[in-house]
Amino acid sequence: MEHTVRLVSPDGYVLGATLFEVAPGAAPAHAAMLCGGAAIPARAYRRFAAWLASRGVPVLTYDNRGIGASRPARMAGFHAAFEDWSDYDSAAAIAWLRSRYPGAELIGIGHSIGGFVLASARNAEMLGRLLLIAAHTGYWGDYHPRWRWPMALMWHGLMPVLTRLCGYFPGRALGLYADIPAGFAGQWARRRTPAVRYEGERAEACLARCRRLRSRALSCGWTAVNSRVWSTTESRPSRASPSRHLQRAT
Repeated sequence: MEHTVRLVSPDGYVLGATLFEVAPGAAPAHAAMLCGGAAIPARAYRRFAAWLASRGVPVLTYDNRGIGASRPARMAGFHAAFEDWSDYDSAAAIAWLRSRYPGAELIGIGHSIGGFVLASARNAEMLGRLLLIAAHTGYWGDYHPRWRWPMALMWHGLMPVLTRLCGYFPGRALGLYADIPAGFAGQWARRRTPAVRYEGERAEACLARCRRLRSRALSCGWTAVNSRVWSTTESRPSRASPSRHLQRAT
């Protein structure tokens, strides 16, 4: 069963979300929230979320501000950055899930840069477990050698130019799932070294939380695709910081 949900972030921004519920009356032992990739709306994960719910794990999917059901009426000039997605939006999803299932262990599922975003949330310690799927931090050098330079040209050449012209990155016009707000697009375009650094106190606080977080985590990846290519950095659940799983594969 699917239910449309509205999440209110700590700063008051309203996010579009969907709850994939289990059978009525069930008391699930686990409940999951799913944070998707930067330009991937939550609806793209619908089949996966429904599959988990059919097996007894309710799932909350949601769109970060500027994406999918959380997109504003006008993207040009709309500001949303990494710290907004993490400090506000992921935090709202975690808090909502905790209130909905007070007795369940919460699982955070992060795909692509979504793993980095959710692990940096102000209340990420509420997540008892993490599932990181092809997680990364937006560094061009983490791509497969065949695609490394095309990706670098896209993110560090085309992205900043189009973002300045349009007031946002027009990802849909280029075949991506969604457009990307200017703030996050700018951060991505400026990321040219392995070290993760974002400007501003809030962004630095998010990074610090990610480094401090300790949670049972399973990190999964693969090595033969033309997009984000990662080796599996941890093949079994372990007590480890998500930042370890978000290191660049070598």
